[in-house]
Amino acid sequence: MNSQHYFDKWDVYQKLSQYKNIRPNLPPTMEYQKLNDLEKMLQRYRKVYLKARISSQGKKVVKIEQLKKKIFRYSYFDKKLFSHETDSLEYLINDLQTLFKKNPLIIQRAINLIKVRDKISDLRATVQRNGKGELEIVSIAFRLSDKYSPITSTRAKSTVYSFNDFMKEYNYLIKKNKDTFKKEIEHFLKRLYTAIEQEYGFFGEIGIDFGVDRKGKLWFIEPNAKPAKDTLHLSQDKETIRKAFLLPLEYAKYITGFNQK
Repeated sequence: MNSQHYFDKWDVYQKLSQYKNIRPNLPPTMEYQKLNDLEKMLQRYRKVYLKARISSQGKKVVKIEQLKKKIFRYSYFDKKLFSHETDSLEYLINDLQTLFKKNPLIIQRAINLIKVRDKISDLRATVQRNGKGELEIVSIAFRLSDKYSPITSTRAKSTVYSFNDFMKEYNYLIKKNKDTFKKEIEHFLKRLYTAIEQEYGFFGEIGIDFGVDRKGKLWFIEPNAKPAKDTLHLSQDKETIRKAFLLPLEYAKYITGFNQK
């Protein structure tokens, strides 16, 4: 039903960078090959994420901040929140060897995501194809991280809101009309989904993680070809949850031609 089960974050960035209507929504990213790469990105952006190229659920994701000229804070979630400070990037990388092992890495500029009292927020959309092969955006949910957490994965104790509930409570953070903002998101998601399929082949469903910054701009974070539906369960009504499980079955019938038999 899906062309592949996992995405390589570096490969996705390189491919989507070719699309003029998507490139402005991609955080600056580079492949980590040597310590100097991290030094350059921190000098330029001050806050970055170091991520395994293939990972999910917020695993193997580390936020790094340059506090002073040679003072760095790094934080990550691995069963619990870890936060450390050091004056040596070499020490930092060595300390993360246990977490990353030999996984190839990328460095990505940290998006200035909207925050609620030191809690960052991003969004997860469940986008699927239906029994006619048409795209449907089944759900859009906001995730609010635990305090000071660098990730919003539900495994890291984030709070999940439906789109409407979050906008009702925190619309002042985005400063956009709810309906207009939702249409903007839907166009954004369809552009992403279509571009991903052009590069990788067809998908019955993709969980798309994205964020909105303090100026209201949308940023693509990553696609998930095997999306867990915990965010969906925590934010949506029973009918939407049922639909999210039904559509992939209907799409499977569509691509096999079972509907015509």
